[in-house]
Amino acid sequence: MTKKVIVELGLHINQTPNFVKTARENDLNVYLIEGSTKIKNNKALVSLFDKTFIAENNDFEKINAWLKQQINIIGLISFEEDWLITTAKLNKSLNLLGTSLRSVTQTINKVKTHELLAKAGIPTAEYKVVNTLAEARSFADIIGYPLILKPTNKKGSKGVIKVKNEIKLPQAFKECLSFCDNSQVLIEQYIKGNEFSLEGIVSSKGLCLFGITEKFLFPGTTVEKMHITPLKKFSPKNMWNLANTVTNTLNISFGPFHIECFDAKDNVYVNEVHTRFGGDNITKITSLASNNNIHEILIKDLLKRPFEYTPIYSTDKTVAVSFIGAKTGTISELNLSILDSKKVVLSDLRIKLHQKVKYPENSYDRLGWFIVKGIDRKDVLKKVLKIESAIEIKVKKDEH
Repeated sequence: MTKKVIVELGLHINQTPNFVKTARENDLNVYLIEGSTKIKNNKALVSLFDKTFIAENNDFEKINAWLKQQINIIGLISFEEDWLITTAKLNKSLNLLGTSLRSVTQTINKVKTHELLAKAGIPTAEYKVVNTLAEARSFADIIGYPLILKPTNKKGSKGVIKVKNEIKLPQAFKECLSFCDNSQVLIEQYIKGNEFSLEGIVSSKGLCLFGITEKFLFPGTTVEKMHITPLKKFSPKNMWNLANTVTNTLNISFGPFHIECFDAKDNVYVNEVHTRFGGDNITKITSLASNNNIHEILIKDLLKRPFEYTPIYSTDKTVAVSFIGAKTGTISELNLSILDSKKVVLSDLRIKLHQKVKYPENSYDRLGWFIVKGIDRKDVLKKVLKIESAIEIKVKKDEH
């Protein structure tokens, strides 16, 4: 009997291994669609798949024609933001269950997200799309400083800048504009409060909320330094209701979601929404903390098989992923031996002596990560600090 097939569009270093493993455990063949460069640079990951088709993420017609020649496909999945629109278009073309094109386009477009959230009465930052520095100054006079500048349609923290005062605005605006695909910059009110995110899936059973993840930033930046889950501050019912309202507002009727929020004094504000799992190993730490294999729930739902999941706050485990950064310069001394100890669940640091590094300005400047687990938030934070103090990365400032 021919096996059923699930297709991953776009490799994801952190998601792909467990996704493929879980698909095989559910008696599926797994195909990959990816561009030539990424396939060439990730041979070990590519070898996990039963079949690979080379195509770029904008080659809709080429991919669509190839997929129509395949048999027994039950679903198309992507964990990469660059592939979400194409994946949604293909699901529609092949009449497969998946995240809708409408929900993907509404969440990728940060302006549209704000617009729909505000219209639904969901607290979100004041915002405006501006084309010129003069327009930015004018809106800054209304919302005050600090404020946030963002490209309207970029993923990750690239081009996202916190502007502390009016003097910093011209250079920050110019820098943000350099990351934009168009001439538009999104200017947002700065919400003072702790950042956290909601992780889950909209399934055939309804909304499944797996985790509430607390976020920490590198000082003076908008770049993520650490994520801890679960954040045991909120009522599970209230957070489920918030996630359900947001996903309904943005027409997310199936598939993963990652909702970024601020816990301010007066309210919980929703910042960004994504129709994918959270990046930065959030899926990994959420799975470890909640005893859920999140990929299995998604796969079983596509197969129309029954599944169970452990709701948030149901375990006594807390898990964190912490990212490593360094001052700008060249690495002169390096000792990472602590990462080989049993104190670390998992780690990935790709750095070496004499490597040029810089203080993180975006997520791609970070030097790697490690994961630890403990009995509660206090225990995990203590372990993270101990490990970080044992990591030796000495940087020599470059001479100009």
